[in-house]
Parts: sequence; structure tokens; C-alpha cells
Amino acid sequence: MGYKAILFHNWQRGNLVFGGVYITCNRIQNEEMGAMRIVVEQSAARWYMRELDLTSGDHLRIFVRLGGSGSVQPGFSLGVMKDTPRNPGLHQVVEGITFYMEEDNLWYLEEKDLYLRFNDHEDDILMEIG
Repeated sequence: MGYKAILFHNWQRGNLVFGGVYITCNRIQNEEMGAMRIVVEQSAARWYMRELDLTSGDHLRIFVRLGGSGSVQPGFSLGVMKDTPRNPGLHQVVEGITFYMEEDNLWYLEEKDLYLRFNDHEDDILMEIG
């Protein structure tokens, strides 16, 4: 069984900041980390497009940040921002948006999958690691 962190976003300096995780992508084998995936629901991608004014061809980086309320790694949480990939370790393209994590941030997932899904009841994103 994996960790399951469920938190909703908070706005901080124009970026969406997350504590948990949920996304749909291709399984990538990484020698050091093992097989992991990013899994992004289509409805979650549409939410990001609406909330962050993204268009097809944009890139959305999921990154580890110090602080926040993430329960997977004490003292750390996940943030999300529009950025250009440098050394992506995981990625998935949904609705023309590339969702990715840089190679040097994969330690946060502890060899588990990252999921991003839309919670229509809350009109918000739910992130899970499992």
C-alpha cells in the first residue's frame, strides 16, 4: 500500500501549491527510482487550462517545495507552475498540455505514481500518490 495524501490547492504568489497528488501518463522506467507514472485526468487538464490560462503546447511543472502540508515527505509539499522542461523525469500530455516532474524531484514520489484528478463537487484539483 502506498501513501495517500489528499489536499486541495492554495494560491501562493501566483502558483498553485499542492500537498498531495493525482495525474494519467506513460509508465517510465528509471534505473534509480523504479517504474513511476504521472496520471492526469482530462477534466483536471481542462481545469488547469481554465485557471492558469494555459493553451495547447504549454508545460506545467510539478515540483517539490519546502513547507506546506504534504504528508508524503514531512516538511515538503508539491507546487505547480507553468515552466519550460529542463530534465523531465516523468511527463504526460493531456489536452495539449505537458504535465511533468523534473528528474531531481522524483525522490518525493518514493517510486509511486502521481495522480491529478478534478473534484467537480469542490471545483478543485485532487492530488494523490499511490
